[in-house]
Amino acid sequence: MQSNPSAGDESAELTKISTVCTMQRYWADFTVLMQKVGAYGGLVVVHVEPDFWGFMEHQSADPSTLVAAVASSGNADLAGLPNTVQGMGWAFLKLRDKYAPNALLAIHASSWASGVDIASDQRSTVNAATEADAVVAFMNKAGLVGNPTGITPWDLIFNDVADHDAAWYGATSNPHWWDRNNVLFPNFSRWLAFMSRIHTDTGLPLVEWQVPVGNQYFDTMNNTDGHYQDNRAEYFLAHPDQLTAAGIVAVLFGSGNAGQTTYTDAKGDGVTNPAAVSSWQCNGCNNHTSTVADDDGGFLRAAVGAYYRTFPGTTCTLFPFNSVFNTDISALPVNSSSQTWLGNMSQNANLHPDLGTVAQQYGMPMNVAPPPSTGLTPTFTYNSDSDHPAEGYPIDQNTLIEGGPGAPSGSDRHALIINKNSCKLYELFNLQNFTNGQQPAAGSGAVWDLTSNAMRPDGFTSADAAGLPITPLLVRPDEILAGTIAHAIRFTAHCTSTYIWPASHQAGSCTTGFPPMGARFRLRSSYNISSFSPDTQVVLRAFQHYGMILADNGADWFFGGTTDDWWGTTAGSQVVSELKTIPAAQFDAIDESGIQAAAGSYQAGGTIAPACATSTLSATPSSQQAAGSPVALTASTSGCPNPQFRFWTRPASGSWTMAQDYSASNTFNWTSTTPAGAYYIGVHVRDAASTAAYDSLASIPYTLTGTGCGSVTESAAPASPQASGTQVTFTATASGCTNPRYEFWARWQGSSTWQLLQGYSAGNVYHWNSSGAAAGTEYFGVWVKDASSAAILDANTSIPYSVTTASCTSVTASAVPSSVAHGSGTHVTITGSGSGCTNPLYEFWMRPASSATWQLVRGYSSGATYDWNSTGAATGTVYFGVWIKDAASPNTYDAVTNTIVTVT
Repeated sequence: MQSNPSAGDESAELTKISTVCTMQRYWADFTVLMQKVGAYGGLVVVHVEPDFWGFMEHQSADPSTLVAAVASSGNADLAGLPNTVQGMGWAFLKLRDKYAPNALLAIHASSWASGVDIASDQRSTVNAATEADAVVAFMNKAGLVGNPTGITPWDLIFNDVADHDAAWYGATSNPHWWDRNNVLFPNFSRWLAFMSRIHTDTGLPLVEWQVPVGNQYFDTMNNTDGHYQDNRAEYFLAHPDQLTAAGIVAVLFGSGNAGQTTYTDAKGDGVTNPAAVSSWQCNGCNNHTSTVADDDGGFLRAAVGAYYRTFPGTTCTLFPFNSVFNTDISALPVNSSSQTWLGNMSQNANLHPDLGTVAQQYGMPMNVAPPPSTGLTPTFTYNSDSDHPAEGYPIDQNTLIEGGPGAPSGSDRHALIINKNSCKLYELFNLQNFTNGQQPAAGSGAVWDLTSNAMRPDGFTSADAAGLPITPLLVRPDEILAGTIAHAIRFTAHCTSTYIWPASHQAGSCTTGFPPMGARFRLRSSYNISSFSPDTQVVLRAFQHYGMILADNGADWFFGGTTDDWWGTTAGSQVVSELKTIPAAQFDAIDESGIQAAAGSYQAGGTIAPACATSTLSATPSSQQAAGSPVALTASTSGCPNPQFRFWTRPASGSWTMAQDYSASNTFNWTSTTPAGAYYIGVHVRDAASTAAYDSLASIPYTLTGTGCGSVTESAAPASPQASGTQVTFTATASGCTNPRYEFWARWQGSSTWQLLQGYSAGNVYHWNSSGAAAGTEYFGVWVKDASSAAILDANTSIPYSVTTASCTSVTASAVPSSVAHGSGTHVTITGSGSGCTNPLYEFWMRPASSATWQLVRGYSSGATYDWNSTGAATGTVYFGVWIKDAASPNTYDAVTNTIVTVT
């Protein structure tokens, strides 16, 4: 509907949908589409007219009041339907019901349809639920509820996030950025509240479409064409549980316009790793080296791959995405016992990778079953702690065992098996060799459903001393080569105390000064990993984002991996060598006590305490006030019995700083020593029983004014006048203010309107290249104001600047020889010589003896000669013209002359 004219021309769309001949073809085309879908027979999702419904809602909140050709189109299937936009909605559905009952039809809910763009509105007063209700009210009448008998409603609702990456819009703080901290607006929490309300109102599944691909992770993202930053892909992939809770069932990533970031090498510029840049909430944070040619540095390919990654040879994921093993813990606080535990884990100064090749028999080999047609359950040393599955353990004499069949009988001898049909994980400790028909013996055994977060019973061991699964916590080459390890990694310590979640068992007798089983350790984000090989960086990023879990007794800082011959390759050996250099002192124990969703579950997410509802924040006195004035901030909330308040401040161009930590006090007195400038003040609110970072939040802008700039002067270098093409630098100097900001303007000759050249910034110079400027006088102005000033400007000035155009005053021409014999083929050199200009360009013309018309024989160039071959020239006088102009001249020519050659 929007292809011609382009999207956004709402009046044109109203004209199109009410034009009978247009809609005859439109409904015929949609009928053919439905017939093709019906003939296919499989499930097909049809996204119907994105943006169109939002444009129509802008025209009227009631689609039944907007005219459209439906029954009047003459389509027999649509007879009796109203000629309105409401009728259009019913028409789509009726044609689907008749021709393609296998199709799921999706209507589109634009974030801006209500008239308030939830995706870019920066006001804190916007109510997400109110705007969502307005959008749903329109869609209800367009086919969600109240349809005529026999017309089924829409099946899905699509929403588009943005058709450009946020950084494409230019300014660092432009309104298309969403605050990942969910303090400023727009932000993810408010948008999710909007989507959740749509889901609640309609009960339909939601699909996110046209989600920008940009990220703030790789060096590749330097905010140039094809490499623009955005933060939505990163946030969505880090918080799939939040999307699911809002009713979102699918996310479709893709660039919505030319020049936007894509997940292929659309730019054709290969692997790029320019210097990191400063962007929204990212001061050079895109400082990771990419090794692939994708325009997003490979972020989406790796992150989505990690989300869907299955164990090789199976379709099984290793526990759900929201398992604590698969949870990014980079933002969790440091455990208060971290330093104490680290002090008692000092056997080894560096990490030690416990993995290797098949020949070395290091690491743990993996088995994928079947082959065994019948399972076997060993006799267990720790029988009461072990699982006895009805199907038995899928093992036989060919099952690979840690250390190989020759491993000492008293060693760990782990056997790890995944049943690829049932996606069950079977793990055995100390499995002994056995013969065909013999019941094997083992120390203990445990079975996990890999689709479930169900834990071992409290106090139970597994094949690991902590009661944890081993397989999902191993370093594997296939993950390294894919570029992402998105799970924790198991490691050992020489002495342990008790156990904490997610562990279920202890096997140590040391004091509480030693780490417990289940303790999680994280490599510090400040540790520079850029000097390591790309493959090693994959492991180190996993340590920084997913950490290591203490799973067994053993040597300090030995971490586990699979048995795989890749470790013996050149690349694999480099990884092993480099990992042995990582200092254990660069790790911290972290506190994940607040993210357990429920007892007996590995799910991360935290229990939900009584939530504090929408919060407000007010300031007394209100903004603006002179710097030095005391300001009292007061927060309020509802819905929770014991609210706690945490206050934050942020300069307009800076980062948030906590000013007052959580307490029962809902007031904060802002100090009077804060310098003049624009600020934001925020508050996080949560119930005292909540483990969330916050339940709700609010923020307000506040300006502290300072002394305005009293005056400004402006100068130009070199001084006026100068020839066209000269580079001119304009410098402004303000007085009377401490933090001047300058804005540069120009008024070009022939115009009465000033044009902005450079917006307000601390830079007091503007560089102008006068190339192409015509001779005459241009005016350059500068505005100045203090950074804290609320005025448009405190002072301004302007100066004229004259441009002269270089030109050649004259030109002479000569011919050597000036006379040639007919038919001789003699070459004649025509030479031009100009004066009065520094960069002459010459153009040569000829008029043959037999013609009255001049012909161009060589266009303008710096060459002053032209070689003429007289072969074939008729007898008589041949005229040669020379045009000349300076390289900077805008004229067709500055001077002309001619000379003659006689042909006898």
